[in-house]
Amino acid sequence: MHQPRRLILALWASIAAVAFGLNAAAAQEALAPGGYQFFVTPYLWLSSVHATTMTPLAREPEVNSNVSFIDLLSHLDGAPFMGSFEARYGSLGFLVDGIHLPVSTKITTHDIFFQGGNAELKADTGTGIALYPVLEDPVQFADAGLGFRAWGFSAHLGSIPAWT
Repeated sequence: MHQPRRLILALWASIAAVAFGLNAAAAQEALAPGGYQFFVTPYLWLSSVHATTMTPLAREPEVNSNVSFIDLLSHLDGAPFMGSFEARYGSLGFLVDGIHLPVSTKITTHDIFFQGGNAELKADTGTGIALYPVLEDPVQFADAGLGFRAWGFSAHLGSIPAWT
């Protein structure tokens, strides 16, 4: 009971710190010798899961499952990572971005066919973009880019038979 309350409090404290305690959001600029610039930007991606499972049972043809963002935090199975890194030299830039999100949960079956189980999901994505400025102004800029995005999902569903 106290776990969701602590998660909600931590989330609100983080939002308040960003909204009121920090300067305007911006990547930190670091100049290196030779005209290189580097930017590191960690971030938080808020998501939820909504799934429908079709069954062959006439009395229950489909089962809907919904997990909110707050509930998903309690199912983290490892350390998630979300962030980007950008390197610039003159007008050329290269950006890499990555997300790693591992989650898992116990499955309850009420001892019908199985004594329970475990479901695991790991979502990974990576992006690489070569950048070139198309608009440069003292207060704003816009880049055009060409790149790639790779997605990877892995799922594991384990069950414990009821007759063991």
